[in-house]
Amino acid sequence: MASLVPLPPFAPASESWDSYLTQFDCYLQANELTLCGPEVFETARALVAPVAVQATLWDTIQEKLHNHYAPKPSKIAARHAFYHQNKAEGESINNYTAALWKAALHYLTVQKAIEEAVASEAAERSAQEIRKASSPRLARKTVPVHHEEASSDEASSSEDDDVHQTKGERGKFQQKSKGQSECAGCRGNHSCAKC
Repeated sequence: MASLVPLPPFAPASESWDSYLTQFDCYLQANELTLCGPEVFETARALVAPVAVQATLWDTIQEKLHNHYAPKPSKIAARHAFYHQNKAEGESINNYTAALWKAALHYLTVQKAIEEAVASEAAERSAQEIRKASSPRLARKTVPVHHEEASSDEASSSEDDDVHQTKGERGKFQQKSKGQSECAGCRGNHSCAKC
């Protein structure tokens, strides 16, 4: 009888749990064996404690090990990784495409990507509208100077009157007679030199 080549134990630093578990299942089915490295066995024992590993169902052990070694990544983190995937200098287009597919494997479908792109575009449009509405330069409204239409004969005199009225209302200064002056220091009716 030929001796079996043992399956190497799981190395968390160099391979994914899903691929190792698939290899492990194939190995067990082909050889009708059970196999576990010391590191994985200690992890399984800690995860099923206080129950003994021998008393725990294989499916339960697999589920606990799967949740430990391959936890579900956050949807937000997966999308961030996908949208920020950049082609490295010298990387082939095939490797870049494979990396994109790997990043999109769990949570991103074409339909979901389209929905997110449409939502992002709508949000950008809304933000632009809000910026336009809150901008003082763009939000100014022109106030009409004349409320009534004047006949062509009155137009020139009416226009002059409106201009003078606007200036008078805007400043609201009272004109003093030429003989009087106000002191800036005490607001008295004398020149500043006499104060």
